[in-house]
Amino acid sequence: MKQLSRLASAVAIAAGALFSSQAMAADVCINCEYLGEGTFLGAHNSLTFDVSGFRHTAIGSGSFSDTWVFDFAPSGSAEITGSFVPSANITGFAVVLRQVLPGSVCATGGNVASVCSTTPTLGANISSAFIFGPTATLSPVGLSAGRYAFQVSGVSSTGGAGAPTYSGQVSVSPVPEPASLALVGVALLGAAVSLRRARKA
Repeated sequence: MKQLSRLASAVAIAAGALFSSQAMAADVCINCEYLGEGTFLGAHNSLTFDVSGFRHTAIGSGSFSDTWVFDFAPSGSAEITGSFVPSANITGFAVVLRQVLPGSVCATGGNVASVCSTTPTLGANISSAFIFGPTATLSPVGLSAGRYAFQVSGVSSTGGAGAPTYSGQVSVSPVPEPASLALVGVALLGAAVSLRRARKA
C-alpha cells in the first residue's frame, strides 16, 4: 500500500506541474470591439494561459471580412483555441487562422483593442474552423511563438432579426513537453501495475 501511495503522489506532483499554470489565466482583451481591418487584441503569454474575448456588433448588410490580429510568446510552441458564435442573421460564416508576415506594426495596452498602423500581410491558411450548429470552433493548433490573425467572414442581413453580430474568444496554452508527458505516463503505468498486484495478493 505504501508503494501505491508513493506512486499516487508522483502522479499528483507530475500532473500538478503540468497543469497548475492554468490557474493563472489572464484576460488580455476584454469584450474588445472590432475597430477595422487589423484590429489588434494584444500579446498573449502561453505560459499563463491568456485569453481574449472580442466581438463585432452592428455589422452592415452584405458581405464582410474581418481580420483580428494577436501575438503570443514566449518562444516555443503553444496551442491556440478559438470559438465563435454568430447571430442567426449571418450566413456563410467562416473562420481561418493565418500567420501574419513580418512588417506589420501593432500595439495596444490596458485590455483594449487597437488597429495596426500598417495593414497586416497574411500568409497561408493554417487552420479553418469547424462549423457545428450555431458555433464555429477552431480546434487546438500547436504553433511557434509569433503573430497570427483570425480572418472572419460571412454575409449579414439586417432584416427582422436585430443587428448582425458575432462574438469570439481566443486562448493560448503551452504544448506539454515530451518529458512532462512521459513522467505522467510512467507514474500512471506504475500505479496501474501496483494496483493489479495488490488485488491479486
